[in-house]
Amino acid sequence: MPAQCVELFNLGYRQRDMDRMRAYFEPMYPICEFMGAKGYIRVAHSACEILRHPMGPPRRPLRMLEVADRVHLEGLLAKLTAASSPAKHAVANWPGEVSNAVRPRL
Repeated sequence: MPAQCVELFNLGYRQRDMDRMRAYFEPMYPICEFMGAKGYIRVAHSACEILRHPMGPPRRPLRMLEVADRVHLEGLLAKLTAASSPAKHAVANWPGEVSNAVRPRL
């Protein structure tokens, strides 16, 4: 979701369009909520593996997600990919490059 996060930043900070930002974030929220419930690192490692970009297991004492949680995460990622929003393209092509047009200035 890196490209979606950049777009979220652009909508909220640069364009100051809170309504579009909220609508854009809506399909992303279930994954963020799941990360909060199950642990960011565990979910991130499992998501990368699901998306065929394995990072290996997290360092001990953390573990990858249990099978039921992984199946749930696969469903969340599939819903995000299938959503009829700008996020669809970014997830389908993750980890694609973010164009300079949407890259935040640091």
